[in-house]
Amino acid sequence: MTKLKPHFLSANDHEMLVDYHVHSNYNDDAQGTVEECIQASLAKGLTSIAITNHVWKTTKWIANFINEARYLRTKYKCNLLIGSEAKIINMNGEVDIPSQYLEDIELLMGALHHLPTNDDYVWLRSESLSSSKVAEVVRDATLNLISRNEVNVVAHPLALYYQKHATSFPVEFLEDIVKAASMEKIALEVHNSKHPLPKEVFRRLIHLCVRYEVPMCIGSDAHSPSEIGNLNYATIQRTIDSASRGKADDQ
Repeated sequence: MTKLKPHFLSANDHEMLVDYHVHSNYNDDAQGTVEECIQASLAKGLTSIAITNHVWKTTKWIANFINEARYLRTKYKCNLLIGSEAKIINMNGEVDIPSQYLEDIELLMGALHHLPTNDDYVWLRSESLSSSKVAEVVRDATLNLISRNEVNVVAHPLALYYQKHATSFPVEFLEDIVKAASMEKIALEVHNSKHPLPKEVFRRLIHLCVRYEVPMCIGSDAHSPSEIGNLNYATIQRTIDSASRGKADDQ
């Protein structure tokens, strides 16, 4: 079976009408069948979407989802990517997905949903930690995720930090993450509608991705068909254009 490839954004190629972070009712916290998600994306004129349901090592429905997605994208002749969002389960950057499906997933997101420790599924309590310590854990776990080279997207890379802390994530830590993603050719989700970054951090992340030629991913994090495509495409495009001009001026 031929695998589809994601159309990530770059300085020279930023087709905007994609949504690479969508959940269907395979997840308990989401509404809408896979078919309804496809129909909603086509109605909004999107060129490509990825359904990235949350998965765990114990998930039993992944094969059913893959088969359904393959059938429906043929039926609708659409660019539906078979995706998954798997959380980081330890400081080594291991993600929560049955390994036998890694070859079938076309867009695999790795995400920090908790602050990990060296032990699987044992989490740090962020409220008992300083912002600098949380930033350090976020950086190190993300770097280890990237170095494993199993995922092709780091989902909402700073969301866990900004959920708890108003202090800016250290610029040097962010640059460490971008440089690592550049080396492994792994995309960073620069915009997530459910977890928007502070404006200045959003601009800095895109400028760093352009500078280091890191693929950029955008998504609505939709949990219902009505939310698919709810992204500020114009702002994203302006920011990438600005970063591209700045890079050109520096050369």
